[in-house]
Parts: sequence; structure tokens; C-alpha cells
Amino acid sequence: MNNNRMSVIALLCLVLFPSTALHAAAANDCHLKQYSSLDLLELPNGRLLVPVKIDDSDAFMILNTNSGFSGVTDNAVVRLALPYKPIPSRVEVGFGGAPVKWVATATGFSLGDLQFRGADFMVIPNNVIGDHPDEVRVIGILGLDMLAHVDVELDVANRKMNLFSQDHCPGNTVYWSSTYDSMPVRVGKLGELYFPMELDGKKIETTLATGNITTMLFSDVAKTIYKLDRHSNDVEAGPDD
Repeated sequence: MNNNRMSVIALLCLVLFPSTALHAAAANDCHLKQYSSLDLLELPNGRLLVPVKIDDSDAFMILNTNSGFSGVTDNAVVRLALPYKPIPSRVEVGFGGAPVKWVATATGFSLGDLQFRGADFMVIPNNVIGDHPDEVRVIGILGLDMLAHVDVELDVANRKMNLFSQDHCPGNTVYWSSTYDSMPVRVGKLGELYFPMELDGKKIETTLATGNITTMLFSDVAKTIYKLDRHSNDVEAGPDD
């Protein structure tokens, strides 16, 4: 697509976060109604930061379109004095390899001009955030649950994220180009988005994972579909982070 611009339509609503609601009027005609336009920051490792306001405090969250839920760190919960409660015992959730036991609630949360009437966040380990400049306050991960009721336009090249009302005529979404393509998107059990991709003539399902700094192929897929393992030609084996 032109200018590396991608429209990500988030159509999910997770039961785990029932208190999240938008405080914005919906459009009543075919025209796009823009809720907010956000300038993103990029960390040295390539991750994108979204500016947010949580309980009147300005901060940043790492955009992770591969996650169906959002989370704030242990440190952020303490610093912002957010109330928290245990996750129901019937729900098992992990983040960064560690179990998640608590959900924190913010009475106010906004993405630019888009305001929410409260929002719930999973309490995640501090080390999930990774390295970032000291002057940039990163409090957690922004997942698709916070974007469930808006159309999201992600312009990676220009570090912009625009949020629009979903109340518009079908197909009336691409305004920056007369030529474009589209693909079907499916929602996984945890709210993550999948879309079809063809790689070396094989059709596989993939995700747009803005939270990852590299493109990756799972080892079981590489072995069963592409017959690649650590002993194949032009393959080097080594530890990751």
C-alpha cells in the first residue's frame, strides 16, 4: 500500500474487559469521522509508542497489534495508584512467560481526543517493556481491546495513528489512494488478528505484530511446511533474546 500505510480494522470486544467504553459520538452518514490523530514515537529497537493519558497522567504505551489485551506494569500501578483486583480463577493468562494474576482499573483513559469511560488493564511484569530512554515514561502495552470500537489507520512510515468512527458506509475507508487491496481478517481466541499470507507458494496465516522488532516464522511451521531446520543450508542457529 502507498506510504506503508495500513488500515487495521479491530472488530473484537473481549469479555475480560467489560468496563471499557468510548466517550465519543458516532457518525450518522457515509463520511469518515475522525476521532483522533496521534504522533507515534519509535524506540531504538523499532517498537512504536502511542501517547496516552491515564488518570490525568501523560505516558506512552507500546503498540502491540498482536495482542488482544492491554497491560500496565507493576511499577505503573504503584506510581499511578491504580486500584486492582484478581483475575477470575477460571481465566489463565500469561504475559512474557509469566502468569498474570491482577487487573488494574483506570477511571480515565484517552488516546488523544478519544476518551474512554474507564479502562481495565492486566498487570504485567516490568521487564516486559524492555529498554527505553529514561525521559520517556512507558507504562505498558496497548493491545487491540482498546481499539475494538474504532477503525485504526496505522501509517508506519510517517509515525501516525488515526482513529475513526466505525459508523460509515461499507468500503468507505480508503481516502489516501485510488488503488489499494484488502484481505480477510479473522479473530483468534484471545482477540488477536490473523490474515492469510503466501510465502514461497505456501499459504499460511500470520499476524501484524507491531510489538515484535523482527519478522519471524515459528520453527514447527518452518519444519513441516518448508522442510527447514537448523541443519538446512543457509540456516544459522543461535539464541534469541
